[in-house]
This record gives sequence, C-alpha cells and structure tokens, in this order.
Amino acid sequence: MTGERPILAIEAGGTKTEAMLARPDGTVLARARGGPGNLQTRGVEGLFLVLRELFSDLAEQVGREFLDRVETVSLGVAGADSDSDDSRVREAVLSTGVNATVIVASDARATLAGACGAEGVLVIAGTGSIAIGRNSEGQERRAGGWGHAFGDEGSGYDLGRQALSYTTRVLDGRAHRSLLAEKVLESLGVGLGSGARAALLGLIGQVEAIARLAPVVLSAAEARDPFARGIVDAAARALAEMVSAVASPLGFGASRFPIALYGGLMSNGRFYTERFQEIVRLLWPRAEVRLAPQDAGLRGAFELALAAAGRKAGSRG
Repeated sequence: MTGERPILAIEAGGTKTEAMLARPDGTVLARARGGPGNLQTRGVEGLFLVLRELFSDLAEQVGREFLDRVETVSLGVAGADSDSDDSRVREAVLSTGVNATVIVASDARATLAGACGAEGVLVIAGTGSIAIGRNSEGQERRAGGWGHAFGDEGSGYDLGRQALSYTTRVLDGRAHRSLLAEKVLESLGVGLGSGARAALLGLIGQVEAIARLAPVVLSAAEARDPFARGIVDAAARALAEMVSAVASPLGFGASRFPIALYGGLMSNGRFYTERFQEIVRLLWPRAEVRLAPQDAGLRGAFELALAAAGRKAGSRG
C-alpha cells in the first residue's frame, strides 16, 4: 500500500456496521463488519466502540499504518440527521486516532447515491424505514426516518411491534388465537402460560430484538395467517405512502424513474417485498422497481468521498 491514499467508506445502520477500504479507483483493499451503529439508538459512545472494532479488524488485514494513510473517511450513518449529529460522528471517528478528512451523511443519502446515482427514489426497510429521493435538478425530498418511538412504519421493527401487540391481545382474550401468536411465543421460547407475559414485557425498549421478529410475521403470512397478512399489508401500504410523499413533489411519474429497495427486510423478506412492489406499481406504473445492490450504502459513501475530493480539486461537480 506504499504511496496510496485510500478511502474508508462506512455504512452504520440499525442492524450492522460495515466498512470498506478502497483505492480511489474503486479497488477494494479490505472489508470489515461490526454491530449496530445507529446514532440515535446506540449513541455516540456505542458508535465509537463499533468503529474502533472495525478499524482494529481492518488493521489486522492491511497493517496498522493504514490509519495514517487514509485520506478520507466517509460515513453514511443511520440517525445522523443534523449538523450536531454530524459533529458527534466526526468526533467519534477522530477519537479512534484516524487523521483524515471526515465526511458524514445519513445512511439514506449515502445509499441513495450508491443505488440510484443522479436521480431516483430509495426505500430503506430494515430495523427502521425511510424513503429519500433526488431529481435531475438536484432537489431532494425525504419521508419517514423518524425513529421507532413514533415512526419507522413499514420496517422490521414495525412488523415485530404489531405482532407483539396482537399477541398481547390474544393473551388477554381480546383477539382470536392464530398461527402468528403461536409463532411469536415459540420464538420467545414460551407458551401461552404465565411465562409469556414476562417474555413480552422483557422486550420493551429492545428495538433490534423486536425487529428480529419480522421473519416470524412473514412466515405466518406466507402460511396464510390472516392477522399476519393484515400486518404485512398495512406495513407495505405505509411504506408506499412514503414513496408517494417523496416522488410527487420531485416531479416523478411523467417518465420512467428508478425506485431502489434496500435493507434487510427488502432483501430477505420476499413475501413482503412482492406485496410492496404490487402496491407501488399501482401507484407509480412508470417506476422501475428493483432491489438495490447489497453494498449500495458502502458504495454511496465511497462516491460521496470522491465527489467531495473532486470539488476541492475543482475537477468534479
């Protein structure tokens, strides 16, 4: 790596954090993966610990000296939505000992760059959810991304929370027992007995654990459980509403435009993705709906670093 000034691209999401060390020409030198890095749920200290782990992993692969040679660290961070958030992330990066230019964007903006390029709409549905878009004039619009406390409709957390809510009603005798409730309790290692209440209450505030129930909901929905299908349908419609809230003001619809789907719920939940696509294609028949590449977030962070360097040098727009 002598004489090289690599770029370190990082995607910090609600489920995992990934890093890619690459030359400016895009040649990948090393990759690393760590735990969740959402700024709002993990805090700056949690993000710092994840970054330190990633940097240690990368150093084992390419040598400790890479920390001094990195030219730019570019991050797409879930929950980084303000200038103060950006400053906190930048401080966390520099606290690891890296001496480089630090670029911070939301994970959605970084992934939009990697998935759609100059224009299009990106829908992220993982632990949380958000839609973000940009048109050919550079105008941007977003919907969602409000977090689990009063948002994240259509996300893995939303599916899990709705399933838990339904299960509490079953335990109370306020709803008919179905396959979904049985699968939820089975996944928690309990039955309909006294242990069920304690298991459910133990999930309060456990965002990632609740989101991990999404596959349980999708499995029940594929088995034609009516309650699970109702949850999936409502979530898919809520996510489609976000697309419309973004696409309409950006002037999309008169001609073909891309809608890229990203996040664990989209890549791993085929039943959910297909239902969402059905709804979106009815609303936006000219949309080209496709799954984004799995490394779109990392690639987008990398592209943002190149663009920033290009502006400094005056060679790129």
